[in-house]
Order: sequence, then structure tokens, then C-alpha cells
Amino acid sequence: MTHSPLLSLSWHHDSIAWKISDSSLSLSDDAIHDDAGLPELADANIHVEHVYLPMEAMLSRAVQFPFSSPVLVDADMLFQMLNDDVDAKTEDWWLAWHLKPCQDGVAGMVFGMPETWRESMQNHEHWGQAKVIVVDGYERLQTYVEQGTAAAVVSQDAEGLFFGFFDGEAWRGMRRLNALTWQASEQIELMKSLEAMGFDAQQHAVIGIASEAIWQNFRDETWQLEGDTWESLPTRHEANLARSQISPSALNFRHGRWSPQQVWQRWSFWQRSVMLMLASLMIWFAGTWYQLNQLDTALQDQQARIVAAFHEGLPQAPVMLDALAQLKQAAGGDTSQVDTHFLSDLEYIGRVYQTQIWQLNALSLRDGQTNMTGSVPSLEQLNKIQAALQEELKQEVRIVDTQMAKNHVSFRLTW
Repeated sequence: MTHSPLLSLSWHHDSIAWKISDSSLSLSDDAIHDDAGLPELADANIHVEHVYLPMEAMLSRAVQFPFSSPVLVDADMLFQMLNDDVDAKTEDWWLAWHLKPCQDGVAGMVFGMPETWRESMQNHEHWGQAKVIVVDGYERLQTYVEQGTAAAVVSQDAEGLFFGFFDGEAWRGMRRLNALTWQASEQIELMKSLEAMGFDAQQHAVIGIASEAIWQNFRDETWQLEGDTWESLPTRHEANLARSQISPSALNFRHGRWSPQQVWQRWSFWQRSVMLMLASLMIWFAGTWYQLNQLDTALQDQQARIVAAFHEGLPQAPVMLDALAQLKQAAGGDTSQVDTHFLSDLEYIGRVYQTQIWQLNALSLRDGQTNMTGSVPSLEQLNKIQAALQEELKQEVRIVDTQMAKNHVSFRLTW
């Protein structure tokens, strides 16, 4: 069976790029868009696994709630807060967010994807297979965050710069500046945006990755720098897709009713019932096997006891060829006159013998009367044997003779 390749895809403007694992990057600069605005995927054999969407095409806000845990925040609360700034209708946007506990509650970033995109992706043969759909800038900036350390974070590529401020607990804002060359106007816009997010150049460092030219501009502003330097600036697509294999995404649009796990969760609902049914069947089979094994063991034990009783009752017949014929012969020789209850008596005696063990010396049938002789450790044991035989045989069993010895009691029973 041939499997289609799984790939990561980066998209912004009219350009899309994709990459399969560690293979080289493929690029299309003239993407054709569908009615919802999504670029069409020309190769029908690809299966999209990981998608990077452009930050500047998203509804983007830093939010904060006075709650004790991020799990208390849902989409309705986020829409209510967003409506204080923009007219964000629930039917127009599909939200994804990542909040962290902070001093005043929980805070972080929320992004909105146009609902038309989501519906188009959901109904698309290839887009709908993507398990991870994220915001490119958020993923790249998140790479350099260190919990407990407040800093401005940057991630540059050949077409522009992502930047944001992390206050040591949560994100307080993110932006994208598209600029092929870095000018004074971009530097001023960057400084004002970071200050609005809460950045203080006197207290906070700048971390991340950028070109030497960008770092030099920051040095000219006497900013504290702790970042890495690109030897050669990658394209936006290259920088996006280079991160796809690094770590799981904390902010994923595939959640809730659009989660790729929904199909599996529906199966999981039935899986519990199926597993319980299978477990019950296994227990039933095991119990049945155990009972059959016990019956087989009991049958073998009964057969061994019958053989032992046969040899004790017929010591003159050392070889048992046909137990029924030999017992009939011992009972009188004329098979037409044999009392067939004698064979049933043997079975009843065997049952009693399992619970009340004694030494059997002889067992005989004469004139319709069965006689059994043997020995037991005590009279109390003999009385128990008598009572048990009466219960099994459903008739009176009489003790007609006893003889006391030092360590045993010899007896003769008849019925």
C-alpha cells in the first residue's frame, strides 16, 4: 500500500511553499485562490499535515482575564472582550488562543481566522487533513521565550520582522513589520509598538534572531541584546518551515468541534463499550475453560477411584478388561438377573469418598443387598460416612458390625 507524503505548508500573500520532512523546499509564487481566498493545492497526492498562516491576515489581540486558570476561558468570553476593540462577530471568526497564568489572572494572545477559511479548509480534500494550523509569527517568536524572563522577542526574515513583548509570564502583544530594508521609520514604529506592549529598554533585553544590521540599529538605541544572528537571511517561508519539526504547537486552530481528534473521539465513545464486551467475552471463555478443565480433572479422578474400588472389590480379578461385565459376573453370573442399581451405588459411594475418606476392604452384592467393609480412624468418622451414604443412596444404611482397634475402627455397612 502506497502512502501519500505528509508535508508542512507555509502561505502568505500569493505565495505558498511546502516541505516534506527534511526534503528541499518547493515554492509557488503564483498561487490560484478559491472563492474563500485559500490557495489551491495543485498536487492531488499531497496530504497537508502542518500549516502556517500569515499573522497579518489574522485578527490579533493580547488579552487578560482575572481567572485562576486558562481552562476557565472560552471562545464566548474572548469574543466579548474583542468586541470592546473591534466588531468581532462569532459567525465571522474562528478563534485560537494560548493563555498563561500571571500575577493578575491569565493572559496571552488570541488570533482569529476568517470563518470562510475554516469552512473552506474543512470541506477541502487536502486542507481538511491538516492536524496543525498555526500563526507563523506566533510559532517563531514562541521559540525564544523563556518563562520568568521578560524580554522583547524578534524573528527576522528576508521580507520583514516579527516582534512581540513577553513579560516573563505571558505575551503582551505581537506584530509583523513587512520591510525589505530596515529604515528609520521601521525602527520608530518598532519602538513605539514595543513600548505600547510594556517593553522598557532600561529593564528588558531584546532576544530572538535577526541580521547583524538589525542588531546594530538596536545597539545604536543602547538596547540590551541577547539574540542570535543570521549569517544569511532566510525567506519567510524558509524560516516558517524550518520550525515545523522543532516542537508541538501551543496555539492550534484545530481544536474544539474542529479538532482532528473528533473522529477518533467518536470511535472512543464506542471503543469503551466494545472493549467491555470483549473483556466480558474473555472472562466468560476463561471461566468456561476453567470449569471444563475442572470437570475433566474430576472425571479422571473419579475414574481412578472406580478402578481402585474395582480392584479392592474384586481382588481375584487383577486385570480389568470390561468393568461392567466383570462386576455383573461377580454379582451373580447371570446378567439377566443382575441388580443394575449396584453400578449406581458405586457412583454414590465415589461421591461420598471424595469428602469422607476411609479404607475400603470389600464391596459385594448378594441377594439384592450391598455389603461394604472397611476401616476408619474413629466412630465419629464412621457415623459421618453412614449419614453421607444415606443422603446419596436415599435409603437406610445400617452399621451391622464394628470392631475397635488401637488406631482404627473396622466396620461393615449394609443397605
